[in-house]
Amino acid sequence: MTTMMSDTPPTAAKRKSRLSVLVILSLLWLAAVVVATIFGEHLARYGATVAVGADRLQPPSPEHWAGTDNFSRDIMDRLIVAARSSMFIGVSVAVISSILGGATGVIAVVWKPLDNIVMRVLDGFIAFPPILLAIMLVASFGGGYWQVILALTLVFFPRIARVVRAATLAVITAPYVEASRVLGGNTLWSTRHHVIPNITGPLAVQATYVLSRAIVIDAGLAFLGLGVPPPAPTWGSMLGDSRLFVDQAWWLVVLPGLCIVLTALAVNFAGDWVRDLTDRTLGTDR
Repeated sequence: MTTMMSDTPPTAAKRKSRLSVLVILSLLWLAAVVVATIFGEHLARYGATVAVGADRLQPPSPEHWAGTDNFSRDIMDRLIVAARSSMFIGVSVAVISSILGGATGVIAVVWKPLDNIVMRVLDGFIAFPPILLAIMLVASFGGGYWQVILALTLVFFPRIARVVRAATLAVITAPYVEASRVLGGNTLWSTRHHVIPNITGPLAVQATYVLSRAIVIDAGLAFLGLGVPPPAPTWGSMLGDSRLFVDQAWWLVVLPGLCIVLTALAVNFAGDWVRDLTDRTLGTDR
């Protein structure tokens, strides 16, 4: 009897408890990143663009916790200040893509004549790999915060629109929505009271996915010299600037890369946690 019980699938509560440590660590890391984003310049001891003397390419030490770069700048200060650029771009892309993609997905279902036209146009964007499309768009728009945000929004909002469209189709054909129409509710009323509340969960999960992907792709663009121009540091530009010194100063590559990886993973784990909280199908054993 004990053996049979141990082979049963885990419940939603057990699945959540297995991720609880990772979720807590992820939220702590994201909290630290948010603090660095808001108060970065005040937390920096020397400044992100200030040379600290002749200490060029110095390894991590009590004086410089993350070492110095080839211009004698403190790496820890640059990592802290760079969080603002990376998170500003990632959060902006996630918010704008969610609003634009969510509205497009709902409108495509509610106003059916637009569905085929809108989705075929969005399929054209989705046909391109995200990083390739981002490179093409940023190369056309030029470097800068808003140019990168615009390019990444055009990359990700079609993907959100497709997910929201599928979620909207599932809700709008549900029996309780049909019943509300029979009782006199029009399309606008059903959309406001039934569709939008029920697509909030999938939309939030997609927003966290876009946030993590936007941070990674922005780092890739900065590495290629297509991101935010200097002197503003970003994690990606720090990687790009350090590629000539990999053999001499490992910390120049490892630490910015670690910030990118940890932030992307933390956002993904937080997104899974949000999915578990918002997905009603996880409330029962499966």
